[in-house]
Amino acid sequence: MTSTKNVEAILTAMQQAQAPKQFSTTFLSNLGFKGNADRLFVGILKALGFLEPSGTPTQRYFEFLDQTQSDRESPRV
Repeated sequence: MTSTKNVEAILTAMQQAQAPKQFSTTFLSNLGFKGNADRLFVGILKALGFLEPSGTPTQRYFEFLDQTQSDRESPRV
């Protein structure tokens, strides 16, 4: 990721949105993050185990969305 300025905003937007069937750059764009640097976030989520290689959200992603567990599952970025 060439810029980290939107990391917190992306994580917040993810928690406020319904989980997609597949997390893609299109989904990220629909959340309002359209920059080239923002698109790299999909790969970061895959590396952190929030997404399968196909972009499908994992159990960890859903635990992050669950506000009662999100502090435990917040990625350390």
